[in-house]
Amino acid sequence: MLLHPHHDAAYVPSAVAAVIFGAVYVMLGCTFFFHIFRTKSWWSLCLPIGAIISSAGYFLRIVVRQDQNQHSLGLFIPMNLSIVLSPCAFLAFNYIVYGHLIVAVDGSLAGKRGRKAKSDYSYIPPRLVKHVFVWSDVVTFLIQSFGGSMEVSHTTYNLGSKIFLIGIILQFLSYLFFLSMVTLAHRKLLEKPVDVTFPNGGRNHPTKRLFYTLYYSSVLICVRNAYRMVELALGWNGVLWRNEDFFLTLDAVPLILAIGIYMFVWPSILLDQTQALSRTTPHPDYPMAQSGRTLDA
Repeated sequence: MLLHPHHDAAYVPSAVAAVIFGAVYVMLGCTFFFHIFRTKSWWSLCLPIGAIISSAGYFLRIVVRQDQNQHSLGLFIPMNLSIVLSPCAFLAFNYIVYGHLIVAVDGSLAGKRGRKAKSDYSYIPPRLVKHVFVWSDVVTFLIQSFGGSMEVSHTTYNLGSKIFLIGIILQFLSYLFFLSMVTLAHRKLLEKPVDVTFPNGGRNHPTKRLFYTLYYSSVLICVRNAYRMVELALGWNGVLWRNEDFFLTLDAVPLILAIGIYMFVWPSILLDQTQALSRTTPHPDYPMAQSGRTLDA
């Protein structure tokens, strides 16, 4: 199919790719909803909601590619924003998982319900993590939304892309800081374990599986964000913007893989196992074990 001369995209989206990725996101969203209802982990709702929004964006690519719709900003804007902004929900999910992980593994937080309760394993109080980073994402989301809405037109693309680039750079830096917190927590747990089985536990140890899953998901999210930054830096006529293969390979696939892991490794189950281990097999060097108290005290 030929590109309409007034179309604001650089190519006609592939219908096959749109159907495949849209269907995969629907499958992921339904699977996540199943896990949520099965485990009653309502705090995870942002993940399937983000997946469903992504699927809507891909299905809209099928509509936008039609000759009569190629010039429609009313279709192009929601299509573009659904795809470029829905990953904010995936980042939010990882933030929430990290906060729950620290609360589960640090028995000193038992009985402390306040959001400001601190942990030796986190720069930021774990119950505040999701609030701090989600608000950070809200700000970058609004910046990206404003810039993304301007990118759909040739006349405002350059300014819009610069605004969007600022938003995604800030989001990227925020996520790198979050990833440093995950790494710090992992290192401190190895040096000062709560659970005696953690340091020498195999890859199937629930706490280690959570850390490895966060690393895996985060690396793929960083790949996607790096691609978006380079794409925007190259501009409207850049090879990345004008080639759908790069978009599918460096944006669509990494994000699918980043959240697809949660089909097989559902955090709430591992969090329950982690909490159980931290309270039943305390390490002798852990202060609460030395004091003779249980971790639930």
